Order: sequence, then C-alpha cells, then structure tokens
Amino acid sequence: MKSNLIIIGNGFDVWQGLETSYSKFKDYYYEHRKSIMKRMFIRMHEIKWYDGHNQQLSDVELIYGHPFNPDELSCEFWNTFETSLGNVEDENINYFFGKEKSDLKELSKSVKNARKILTKAFVDWVRTIDIPEVEQQYQFNNTCTFLNFNYTDTLQKRFNVREKDIYFIHGNARKKKSIIFGHSSMPEPPLLLMKRFGGRFEGLYYISNMLYLTDKHISENIRDYIYYLAGSAINSKDIKNVYVLGHSFGEVDFEYFRFLIDATRETAQWNISCYNAEDEECVKSTMKKLKFSNYKIFKTIDDCISDFRA
Repeated sequence: MKSNLIIIGNGFDVWQGLETSYSKFKDYYYEHRKSIMKRMFIRMHEIKWYDGHNQQLSDVELIYGHPFNPDELSCEFWNTFETSLGNVEDENINYFFGKEKSDLKELSKSVKNARKILTKAFVDWVRTIDIPEVEQQYQFNNTCTFLNFNYTDTLQKRFNVREKDIYFIHGNARKKKSIIFGHSSMPEPPLLLMKRFGGRFEGLYYISNMLYLTDKHISENIRDYIYYLAGSAINSKDIKNVYVLGHSFGEVDFEYFRFLIDATRETAQWNISCYNAEDEECVKSTMKKLKFSNYKIFKTIDDCISDFRA
C-alpha cells in the first residue's frame, strides 16, 4: 500500500547539485541557437541599428521580446521561463507585422519558428543534463509513490527508486517526444472564425494558436495521472503524508495542486520544503486559496525528509 506521496520539483535536482535551473537553459539556448536554426533551415533576422551596427536575432527574440525594439530576452523571461511563454505582447506583434496577406504569412511563419526553436533547444538541453552516481543518505521504501515534475532520472540513479513508482507528469528526458513544458493560460484553441475574418483578426489567431500550442494542458495531464494511479492500484485515501521537495508552487502549476490537495484533503498531512521566503509566501498563498491548513513548512529538503534518512 502506498501511504507516502512525494512530489518532486526542480529544486530537488538543484539540491542534488544538478545544473537544471532556467539560467542554465538560457546559456544553452544562446550557445546553440545558431546551430539549431541551421539544422531546422530557419534564418536569423538581421537588425540594423541607428548607430550602424548589425545584430542577429531569432524569431524567439522577435515574438517573446519587443518587436519594435528587439534585443536578447531579459533575465526575467528566463527566470520565469514557463510563465513567460504565456506573456506575449500580442498587439505589438500584430501591428509590427501588418495586416496584408504577405504580412500575415510572415507572422504565421515567425510564431511557428519561435515555438519550434524553443522546443528543440529545451528538449536538447534537458537531454544533456548529466547525473553522476553519488551515494545518498536517504532511502525511500516501497510505501512511496512519486509525482515527478522534473525530466531527469535522479530518483532512479541516486536513490534506487523503481521506475514503476515514478510518474513523470511532464515527460522523461529519455523519451524526448514525451517532454511537456509551457504556461497554463491558454488551455482552449482560438476560434477559427478569427482566421477567416482576415487582417488583424487573422494575426491574433496565429498568436493565440501559438499560445494554445505552448500551454501545458494541465487537465489532460491530470487525467493521465489518474489513469496511472488506477492502473497502479494507488488509492488517494491511503495517502497519509505528502512531501513536496523543491517545488516553487508557481501559478503555472496551481491546478495540479488544487487536484492533489482535493484528493488528499481528508487523509494526509503535507510537508513542504521551501528554498527561500518568496517560495514560502507562494506556498501560503496557494494553501489559503485552496482553504487547506494541514501542512508544515521546512527550510530545507533535508529537514523535510528526515524520516527517510538511511
């Protein structure tokens, strides 16, 4: 019987010394951007500035930055990468490209390219993360089931957790087509009627469709997780303890926590590690919204999982 649900966030891999922060993805993206685009037969945009110097940028910078003042993307974009994918200046993009047939063709091409480039870069980066074997002082027994928001095999390689006890809700690096990333602000496709109207409406359709395609589609992921639980004979009513290790409780994942808390509200105590005061405030805010009070906050992952110390 599974009585412990352990939720794994990116902070867990960082705690293990892995280079999985979005700042590392930013470095990988800029280092490999040109080679990725070359393999995909996508050209760079040549920006000519007033002082005479030229700058090469991709559709990623054009769509996710400011098209009238294009430059490399801000640190804020990378620090909140998944949320940032849902925050585009749709009106600026629409006016930048224009409303004629040829303009709309370029807009459609650019939003597709931006998504393709970022997806290729992200999947490639995830698959480069090295996980050397390191002896651990924790041992998770067979009462544990894991919900993993990461893409890595850290649990298997370092903690000898069985594959069948782990559910990768956003996919696994070993299966590149399974990898899911994105925001949660556009779960429904745009109205096709917008495209038929043409002009600015058609432009907004292309932008909205890109936002739909970069949405995580959380409800579908939750549905698949429920199927996994049923197929593994795991009953949420048997869960007595929930451990959240290294998850920031960001707004993009709010619906996951709504589902998980509703499923364990009557039976389980939640134990949550927080990296800093900002994370702690996010946890408290989430719990307040969900009207849940049976939780404890720990300053470190080590403190949070002390019960599993070998």
